[in-house]
Amino acid sequence: MPFLFGFFVLHSFLMGATEAFEKLALQVALPVTRVASADEIQAPPIPTPSPQKPKNVLQVWLTAYTSVPEETDDTPFITASGQFVRDGIIASNALPFGTLVKVPALFGDKVFTVEDRMNKSMVGFMDIWMSSKQDAINFGIHRVEVVVLPPTVATAKN
Repeated sequence: MPFLFGFFVLHSFLMGATEAFEKLALQVALPVTRVASADEIQAPPIPTPSPQKPKNVLQVWLTAYTSVPEETDDTPFITASGQFVRDGIIASNALPFGTLVKVPALFGDKVFTVEDRMNKSMVGFMDIWMSSKQDAINFGIHRVEVVVLPPTVATAKN
């Protein structure tokens, strides 16, 4: 009943049918003292959508690795995609080889290319390649947003 009453009130106001409003008010036993003027009526606030992460942003744990045998397989300088390791390589089990990503909070606009994989148990992680084991240790672990660049950007960068 409240929904129908509210709809009827809005309809009556828009159509200028104050008599119908008064008649309905009497039917539901609500006293009508006066009808509000157009200046007194405020529109309800427009709901704002809750902020959502774009689909191209991933929350991951970011770590670093090097080309030492205990961190890799028997070909420590070759990535899982067959490329030589270099600055800008990132390992991910969640994205296809060749995907370009950014880590704005830590690296600004630097673009990384997914060319390597991690141990299958590392779900929710990405690993950037570093040339020095000490640099990788100093880097540590960070909870960050990784921006996955659209394929058109990836094609233009390669």
